[in-house]
Amino acid sequence: MKNLFSIIMLVAVLCLVSTLLLFIYPNLTPDQANNSEPQTVQNISQINGAHSNSVKPEVSLETAKPTITESPPAETDTRQSSAVNVKAIDYLEPLEGSLVKRLEEQVYSLADDETKLRLLLSIAQCLEFISHAQNYKLNIPEPENTDELTASKLKNIQNCQFLPTQALLDLNQNAGELALNATRPEIKIQAALLLSHLPGIRQSNQAAAKNPYSHYQKQLMWLEYARSLGSLDALLNLAMRYQYGEVPDPVTASSYYFALDELAPDIEFSGQIKDYTQNLKTWQLDQAKQNGQLYIEEMRSLDHLYSW
Repeated sequence: MKNLFSIIMLVAVLCLVSTLLLFIYPNLTPDQANNSEPQTVQNISQINGAHSNSVKPEVSLETAKPTITESPPAETDTRQSSAVNVKAIDYLEPLEGSLVKRLEEQVYSLADDETKLRLLLSIAQCLEFISHAQNYKLNIPEPENTDELTASKLKNIQNCQFLPTQALLDLNQNAGELALNATRPEIKIQAALLLSHLPGIRQSNQAAAKNPYSHYQKQLMWLEYARSLGSLDALLNLAMRYQYGEVPDPVTASSYYFALDELAPDIEFSGQIKDYTQNLKTWQLDQAKQNGQLYIEEMRSLDHLYSW
């Protein structure tokens, strides 16, 4: 009886355990219960495998690429490498000695271009004495105290004394013809730069120009002509004239500065350009850069640029 009672109790316990398992896991079959742990491990492996195929970084030393964003390389100044060849101009000096004798010995129209330019440079130095013109020539009074005059001033007085005033009246015309017709571009450029600084000269019986800026505009025209021949000095003069001249134009001045900054990398204009253009409106700055690029392309198309 005791053994039978023990068997009955064991069966009752097993039934109770089975009932509890069915209550806790109602959908779990015996096969799933036996294989539940391996199945769980397999699912984790699949998840890891899917993760590795989609987002796992490449670690191969041969082909790995960093996923971080590198800082862009610092901008380098490429202006020097892109600039065209710049030739230094040996600017001619005025002739020494009395101009009256020079003009008697040398017929201007028959002189070579270099001699013409040197004669014109000498005549231009006499413009400061034009108020002493009498009877169609310069009659410069002797200085009372030569100690107060510089050596160059005394030399100019000696060179210009008794110079025919017609030589002064013809100065602009002769320099213009030389600037347009000289054989060498260096002569053309220096003649044009001379014209950009010469004042307007007229005879006393000629009426003054109606436009007070007409001669100033001619000076700018000659500077632009010299720039078109490749003169960096003319380019700088244009920038400064339009910045500080009689008729300032900040957009035009900026366009010349932009071109100068690109074509003359040995001279640093970046700081000056930044200060000068900071008050320009957006459309003005865009226009200045666009015009500056046109000047750059035009001057780069030349065989040489010129500077003193």
